[in-house]
Amino acid sequence: MARWSVVKLQNGLGEHAAAWDALNRRKFRHHPMLDSRFVDGLLSYFSDGGECLCVLEEAGRPEAMCLLRPDKFTTWATFLPSQAQIGPALVSSQEVLEQLTHDLPGLVARLDILCSDSDLGDLTARPKRSIYSTDHALTMNIRLQGSFDEYWSARSKKLVQNVSRYERRLALDGIWPDFRCHAQPSEIASAFARYANLESSGWKADRGTAISMDNVQGQFYGELMARFGATGNALIYELWLGTRLAASRLVITSSNMVVMVKTTYAEDLSKYAPGRLLLRQTIEHMFSRFPGRVIEFYTNASIDQLSWATGQRVIRHVSFYTDNLTARLFDVLRAGRNSFVSRFAAR
Repeated sequence: MARWSVVKLQNGLGEHAAAWDALNRRKFRHHPMLDSRFVDGLLSYFSDGGECLCVLEEAGRPEAMCLLRPDKFTTWATFLPSQAQIGPALVSSQEVLEQLTHDLPGLVARLDILCSDSDLGDLTARPKRSIYSTDHALTMNIRLQGSFDEYWSARSKKLVQNVSRYERRLALDGIWPDFRCHAQPSEIASAFARYANLESSGWKADRGTAISMDNVQGQFYGELMARFGATGNALIYELWLGTRLAASRLVITSSNMVVMVKTTYAEDLSKYAPGRLLLRQTIEHMFSRFPGRVIEFYTNASIDQLSWATGQRVIRHVSFYTDNLTARLFDVLRAGRNSFVSRFAAR
């Protein structure tokens, strides 16, 4: 089997970006969150300088690539800032990752592939003692097949009734919703600024997690939307109630997929559920604009959110050990730690 090469990165994928994108298009459905523009943004704003690009070449072209960095002693892990809902790993085979544990530099006992999406390759398809996985999140999607009316008629009675109730509430209060979609590069910057101002006025600002125009979060997402917008692969959906921006949603796209990146709404207008009303309008618009594609949410979906979905699956963390003995040792250590935590919590 071919060996992996490990390259220390400096401020992005650099000369490897074209090969990364070619592999993404060829084997990973041209995934927007695996696009080099997304990955370079993560590296530019959230790198700690220890990231490496691992490349497996066969017949002169990459067949697998991933971004890793040393984590704990004897452990390497996927580079995964909180802004990445799936790990930047173009790998779909258990075997090549088992090989990578032996090709990484230094003493390596475990490789953690974080936030692995089984839709891009199930790394747990063949259970082994040397592979351990934990569930991270239950994500959801909507396949844009058929018409929106067919999709909406298949939703639960409760969901349809709730959305209708919010629409009637607006009408009774004499408020007419205005749905807008911004897709032109000239519109993206101003629409993003409105998004940031809306999110930074809500509960996320109190937690310090909100996008604003003057923090790193805002710089990352603003640049992301601008770069995708320049090629027609970014949209910002808005719902206005009168003169108020009530809800906004950031979206990036590829030839196969639409990814919901971020959403926010005006909390003082929550009695109208503007986020839900915007989502309904957004999905209806996507049925006509992106027929045949799939909308991916990459969230830890609640029961309420799943009522919108046509599909769901688990995002997992997958650990690869160099051998069965090492895996067994980690199992013992993990069991001991869990037992200690349980006893401490019971006091």
